[in-house]
Amino acid sequence: MKRLFSLIVLVFLVISNSYAVSYNSDPKIFITELVEDAIKILSDENLPQKEKNKAIEKIAIENVDITALGMYTLGDATTMAVPIFHNFSAAPKHVAPFSHAVECEGWVQLTGQMPTDPDDDLKPLPDGIEAQTRRVMDNLIIVLSQAGLGLEHVLSVRVFITDFKRDYDAMNEAYKSYFPDDRLPARTCVGVTSLARDALVEIDLVAKRPE
Repeated sequence: MKRLFSLIVLVFLVISNSYAVSYNSDPKIFITELVEDAIKILSDENLPQKEKNKAIEKIAIENVDITALGMYTLGDATTMAVPIFHNFSAAPKHVAPFSHAVECEGWVQLTGQMPTDPDDDLKPLPDGIEAQTRRVMDNLIIVLSQAGLGLEHVLSVRVFITDFKRDYDAMNEAYKSYFPDDRLPARTCVGVTSLARDALVEIDLVAKRPE
């Protein structure tokens, strides 16, 4: 019975256009005939177990497209989506070699944004962690909007701050104002030794495009 169960599972996973000529080409009839033949073999008390195994194996080899079955189970690497590299003229100027966002199969990874002015990268950074956090979040919103998304599509966030003990609470006060209390993204906050442009905070995030 264990072998019969295994065969039935295998049959229903069949992805095959190469049916044996002895079976009907209609998929439903094909499966029915295949299972009936397997049951007959397994129920034959006069047939030695080794012969049953060989007969079942013969049915599988002749009627199951193993390559297609493997591609169905594991996925075909050749069909994987190609990443889309987003760079937007309206987004803050690049401060390093990166894309503003990279998208693949609806998942959108935004590069960490700095508290720079989106219109003038040479302007001094805002004073204090709260002002810098708001500027970073506003910059992220610009990138999201250019990609046709918003904060409501954000799944996870990473925050990097240079003075954790001093700035953590104040950063949170500014940060939490951007999300409803019942729709806060998953988040990690990390204290770091320094950031580009001597910024106090940098934030990146992952968003998911609605299907």
